[in-house]
Amino acid sequence: MNNSAEEIPYANSLQSHWESIERSRSVMAKQVRSLAGTLSGPRRRQLRSIARWLAGSQGYDAVLERPDVLCFCTAWLDALLAKSNEDPLTSLEMTAAIGKGYCKFEASAPSPRNLTPFLYPALALFAWLSMVVFGSIFILPEFRAMYEEFGIELPLATQYTLRIGGWFENNWRWVVVVLVLLLIVLLIFCVLASGAKRIHLAGLIGGFVRSEFRFRFGQIM
Repeated sequence: MNNSAEEIPYANSLQSHWESIERSRSVMAKQVRSLAGTLSGPRRRQLRSIARWLAGSQGYDAVLERPDVLCFCTAWLDALLAKSNEDPLTSLEMTAAIGKGYCKFEASAPSPRNLTPFLYPALALFAWLSMVVFGSIFILPEFRAMYEEFGIELPLATQYTLRIGGWFENNWRWVVVVLVLLLIVLLIFCVLASGAKRIHLAGLIGGFVRSEFRFRFGQIM
């Protein structure tokens, strides 16, 4: 949905000082890109998108379509209007303006979803299935041979368990393929649940490990 100038705070002031913003766009893009380098995950990608927009050639009307970019433009405008002369912003003032813009952005942008509640059950389920398959292929045959050697009459439930283990043993290649596909599906589910558009496996696993370490270490302390 398009935003009109009347619906956006600072719109009139921003329009009247747009030339000043235009002259500062490359510097703003560089500052936002530097800030993005200190972040990770969805926020880093969002700030990089803002930096690319600022480095482009879109005009004032286009900025009304980007509330995330407006956060930084209005903060930069505040810094410009706060100066009593026409001198450009100092490095400290630039950093403060971008920091203020990021605070506005954080207040208005939805928080990224936490991956851990989705990833932990998915990996636990995969690990459990993997152990069941491993036991069915490598351990149950030993028990089956022992029962047959001693001629022990087994309960019905145990007989069915050994039959299932025998099926896993005879079709282990297909079982491995199914497990790999299941792992891929679970990881895609976790990524989609987080709202991300791409699969970053290293970041996904790394974020989970870091959060688990902080949780376990916090319990110990």
